[in-house]
Amino acid sequence: MTRDVRAALAGPGPDFGDIDTVSALLQLSPRTIHRRLEREGTTFQQLHSAVRFAWAARELTHTNRPVTAIAADL
Repeated sequence: MTRDVRAALAGPGPDFGDIDTVSALLQLSPRTIHRRLEREGTTFQQLHSAVRFAWAARELTHTNRPVTAIAADL
């Protein structure tokens, strides 16, 4: 489930989605996602934050965009 949620959150841009978007993509209820992630020892919020952090780190290291622009996208 962790891998599926990360994949659903990780896109080409800063539109990371929320639990409702991810649940629609995975065709599971938000509660089911939360429950399965809990069994795996993580939470949706932790994964969401990790995906946002990874995207920001990529933007900072591989583009010339100003920090303020990257921060605004988050």
